[in-house]
Amino acid sequence: MVSDSLLAINKFAVPLPLASLWILATYWFAQGCIASALRAR
Repeated sequence: MVSDSLLAINKFAVPLPLASLWILATYWFAQGCIASALRAR
């Protein structure tokens, strides 16, 4: 959700500095959380 919010803010509100870095970092963090939750099962 954070990465999507950053995408929207960057595109429609204000350009964010280092937007690509922050968007990818939050996306991969979320993917890691999902993967670790599945692995814990």
